[in-house]
Amino acid sequence: MKTLARLNLNLRNLALLLAAFPCYADGYLKMSLPGNSPELFAPGIVSTQEAEHGSIAVAPDGKSIYWSRRLEELDRQWVIMTSKLIENRWTPPEIASFSFKGYSSSDPSFSSDGNYLFFHSDYPVETDKNRLPNIWYVKKDASGWLSPKPVSDAVNNYFAANPAMSLNQQLYFTSIRDDTKGKFDIYYSDVVDGQFLSPVNLGSSINSKFVEARATISPDDSYLIFWSIGRSDSLGSGDLYISFRDNHGGWKKAVNMGPAVNSKFNDSFPSISADGKYLFFMSNRNGNDDIYWLALSELIDTYFTDEP
Repeated sequence: MKTLARLNLNLRNLALLLAAFPCYADGYLKMSLPGNSPELFAPGIVSTQEAEHGSIAVAPDGKSIYWSRRLEELDRQWVIMTSKLIENRWTPPEIASFSFKGYSSSDPSFSSDGNYLFFHSDYPVETDKNRLPNIWYVKKDASGWLSPKPVSDAVNNYFAANPAMSLNQQLYFTSIRDDTKGKFDIYYSDVVDGQFLSPVNLGSSINSKFVEARATISPDDSYLIFWSIGRSDSLGSGDLYISFRDNHGGWKKAVNMGPAVNSKFNDSFPSISADGKYLFFMSNRNGNDDIYWLALSELIDTYFTDEP
């Protein structure tokens, strides 16, 4: 009888698990696709009653996702979670192998080829004694992810967080440095022969006297989307802004993405799918920090302007 009871319990648990992680027949990521309005992303898998934090990283092949979550059982540390698509079903989330134990890790982002994943962590590097965020990366081989390595001191010698690698081998990130215009600014570092060069401030078309953070770059490198707090045209406590390349390779003045994306709450930490069709971001518009997504490709033209 006890064996039968355990079997029934296991079957019931299996049924609950399958319901929580449904099997989809087709569609991008094997999920029900969003329209032009933000929708909760992967409820029960990614977006849960736990506190999700930062951007989500979707592998270019669509077979794995990585994001950050604060776990109460780990003294509220931020850890990087992952789920994999196996036989049209997303696996239960687990802590990523490279997420540092005993330290917070957050804000993962893939390289365009999917062979590298960048993130930030307060795990100290040799030159950092104050547990400031530093940017790390892992490389994938046939066996999986290798051990994390810090990017160069040229980047990590100051506060450095929210990494995102562009197609043109430029690492965008958030920092506070000697030439920072506001509370946080967005910078990029050219990557040449595997070396991360001295960071460059994106300038006044992007950065202001307020907070600018977490830039994400379109797959074709033609526009970027970032998070800002405190601007006069803000709709809430944090908004997403977009900027397009100008004719000289720089960036046009950023514009608020408006109510199609932003709310009266904090909308932050954007990332773009590898095909450029979907925008992911974090929001607390429903009272909890969750990940949302929407179809981006049809909205892009509404923001583009010929103005310099």
